[in-house]
Amino acid sequence: MQTNLFNKWNKIIKISKIENFQEINNKWWNIINERYNEKQRFYHNLTHINELLNLEEQFNCKLKKSEVIQWSIWFHDIIYDPTRSDNEELSAKLFIDFSNDVKLSEQVISDVNKYILATANHTKVKSDEEKDTDLLYFLDMDLSILGTEESVYNAYSDAIKKEYSHIPDDKYRIGRSKILQSFVDAGYESLYKTNEFKEIYGKKAINNLKNEIKKLQQ
Repeated sequence: MQTNLFNKWNKIIKISKIENFQEINNKWWNIINERYNEKQRFYHNLTHINELLNLEEQFNCKLKKSEVIQWSIWFHDIIYDPTRSDNEELSAKLFIDFSNDVKLSEQVISDVNKYILATANHTKVKSDEEKDTDLLYFLDMDLSILGTEESVYNAYSDAIKKEYSHIPDDKYRIGRSKILQSFVDAGYESLYKTNEFKEIYGKKAINNLKNEIKKLQQ
């Protein structure tokens, strides 16, 4: 996977026509690896990034701003501390540091910053953002794990539980159940924003969420 990821990293570096190629790789590729391999990460790691980049390739023909989505994928979880509530803001700030180093266009910087911040609440897209179909695809990609096969979903839910091991078990069960139930109550048409993800992942996601809620309440 590491070689595959490095190839994808080089791909977006070239798409963005970044100068000082070797220098940038030495600095930021190391930062990417250090951050996403932190000990508290069991799901929000490079495997997650790789899966989203695969989805970006799968749906690339539907996208208008592939460059924006790829940078958003790489940086949306670069800061991840389960004990904090401002990970998205901090991730966006680190992306700004990166963009200053590599001199991305102002439009790309603005869009990626917006996309990263939007992951703070996937199901509530602002009215002025609803027409940005690329943003909707990006958010759906990030939630695609919810609609995967049962064994994959169970591994995901186990990993999330490990990431929140600092929370007492009873409190975790109550909090996690409440969040998942809100997704179930809203329905898959609220969970996913694009027709493709609703069709492919929607109903399976609701079934997975219901099954996890049952387990949490046992």
